Amino acid sequence: MPKIKEVFAGGTGASYGLKPGDEILEINEKPVRDYIDFLYRTAEEEISLQVKKVNSGKKENIRIKNQEDNLGITLEGICFDHFQTCCNKCIFCFIDQGGPVSRKTLKIKDDDYRFSFLQGSFITLTNLKPTDWKRIKDLKISPLYISVHSTSPEIRARLMGNEQAGNIKSQLEDLTSAGIALHTQIVICPGYNDGPELEKTLKDLYSLGANILSIGIVPVGLTRYRQGLEKLEPVKPGEARKILETIDRWQPRFKEATGSRVVFGADELLALAGREIPSPDYYEDFPQLENGIGMACLFREESEKTLRNIPNLKEARVGLITGKLGAWAWRPILEKLQQRGLSIIPLVVNEHYFGDHISVSGLITGKDVLLWEKENLPSWVFLPRSMFNDDLETLDGYKFSELDSIFESAQLKLAGDLEEILKKINLSRGELQ
Repeated sequence: MPKIKEVFAGGTGASYGLKPGDEILEINEKPVRDYIDFLYRTAEEEISLQVKKVNSGKKENIRIKNQEDNLGITLEGICFDHFQTCCNKCIFCFIDQGGPVSRKTLKIKDDDYRFSFLQGSFITLTNLKPTDWKRIKDLKISPLYISVHSTSPEIRARLMGNEQAGNIKSQLEDLTSAGIALHTQIVICPGYNDGPELEKTLKDLYSLGANILSIGIVPVGLTRYRQGLEKLEPVKPGEARKILETIDRWQPRFKEATGSRVVFGADELLALAGREIPSPDYYEDFPQLENGIGMACLFREESEKTLRNIPNLKEARVGLITGKLGAWAWRPILEKLQQRGLSIIPLVVNEHYFGDHISVSGLITGKDVLLWEKENLPSWVFLPRSMFNDDLETLDGYKFSELDSIFESAQLKLAGDLEEILKKINLSRGELQ
């Protein structure tokens, strides 16, 4: 049963005595299976609520009138019945090639349409039951985020290791004709769904009209831990340029038909191809930011704003551990800082714990950090916050404090962006040499 996580002061729930930890047994005499049930049933002005009180354990029935704020509460979790996991065996699945990492979130193969709607995670549609399809269309659960990869039945089935995956085109037609809007992604696996096959997939998605809100094209992520998996090649610079040229051709067609460019390439493709970072207008409303599309653009804009707001920089020399993609995004900012007397040395992780083809800073591990020669480092070295979880632990189980204790000649500092770096440097009070 769902438990109340937070009760907002002055909200409906607070006025009726609801408290964190109370269990919601029924809304309008029906159990709450997930957050979608909760949102739809509490959207009504008058509702009946049955709760189990956290302090007494007693059940209470409450009639609530004139509420307009979904009870003014939040719940713990999203699914309260069962969690839908992936039934595919994708040849490019990152979880299958995650290696000996300790973080549990990299071991979970989620494929739940409710998470897609509520949190923007991509799903494959291969595990939906008839009742799920009906619910999605009846409740207009939209938008959804769909991993398409290819609209050719044979190719998609092979990519995903599931014969049922080949039904994607008719499934997309079914959803869009029912008024369900879709964000989609294509993970490019060279030799499978690039070249003419990518053109075909884009043509098929174009034919579905304005309910295709976005198409994110990202290169396959390959680690060194692929034993027993089908052989795949990474996207190389020349291939990245061809993919971006395909995107360039399709964007005007989508723009003319829908008013949006719709199809966008991942930042990693731009870096591989040696392209410059586009302007914010290019990404419109950044529909797939969490998919690594437009993050470098926003980083640049935020960094340049920081430089305008902090005119006086302390002269210093510090290090910054980053991935290859991060180094590409940082480069124009570091050049501007150098001109103003602040030297930030990018310490780029080239030989990554996960393999040479992994370039994002969020996957840097403790072992990657420990590869650096300690005696040749600047006195301060910044680590990206994205490589740590909320407990300040890396993917391979190193605590930040543990890494800091190893680097005796250099102090390790955490930073999420340029503003945090500059503030820490300017407040250093002579600690920097």
